Amino acid sequence: MPSMYIRERVQDYARWRTVFDSLSETKKQRGFVSAKVFQDSADANEIIILETWNSLDEARAWAQSAEIREAMKNAGALPPPVILFLDNA
Repeated sequence: MPSMYIRERVQDYARWRTVFDSLSETKKQRGFVSAKVFQDSADANEIIILETWNSLDEARAWAQSAEIREAMKNAGALPPPVILFLDNA
């Protein structure tokens, strides 16, 4: 399945995680399937997210939405994130 890789730094992981989790249902309505979240072992505010989507078009649309930009701001994400859109090889 298509995936989206996001690497970002956040001000406070707990604050970020609350916002991230609150978006799950909204994202599911837009083609989101699942996510794995990883933290750097030396710095809990450095995170990597690997999300699975129904299609790359849906993942791209979400990544470009005003809603996610506002959520990232509210969550304390420090721009710019690194985002890669991945397809099965």
